[in-house]
Amino acid sequence: MKEQIKEMMAIQDELNCQLNPDWEKAGWDFSLAADVEMVEAIEHYGWKWWKHQECDINQVKMELVDIWHFLLSGLICSKTNTEKVKDALEKGFTNLNDDFIRYATSFLKYHSFFIKATVLAECMNSIDMSFDELRQLYLCKSVLNLFRWNNGYNDGTYIKVWDGLEDNEYLTSILIWYPDATADEIYRMLEERYRKIV
Repeated sequence: MKEQIKEMMAIQDELNCQLNPDWEKAGWDFSLAADVEMVEAIEHYGWKWWKHQECDINQVKMELVDIWHFLLSGLICSKTNTEKVKDALEKGFTNLNDDFIRYATSFLKYHSFFIKATVLAECMNSIDMSFDELRQLYLCKSVLNLFRWNNGYNDGTYIKVWDGLEDNEYLTSILIWYPDATADEIYRMLEERYRKIV
């Protein structure tokens, strides 16, 4: 796990450098970004007692992956070593409570990336999402993020909804139909689909 965390930190650094080569000094609020993504995860999970909601577990997982992007960024900036990150995740995976909403709302109370990593693992564990699944989805979502940036995401020209589906949902369908697709194959499939709508 330690080596895989190190690998993902290197990928996250590369992704962030796409936006700003000096990103570590840019002052981006990774904690706030992670919190906003957790609120989106709560929405996909469904929490409103006054109306019927369907839990979209695939989108919950994608939001947790988005959170992981921001936590990795914050951990890199705070110079947290991978051993501590591994320990934080392992601690979270040992908690057996299945109350996703309780964990998700407690995530919002903390500012420490180290503690947030533990609570993220608790959230994952509560929905039977493993570290391996997080890693796989992280690598795939990194491809989508790169695709977005290469197609105008940061200047506002990127189209995020493709024939009624958000690009995240399209990525999820790729992963369901082609679970062994490589990063290059995923990028190519995104490109082929995107070209049909622009």
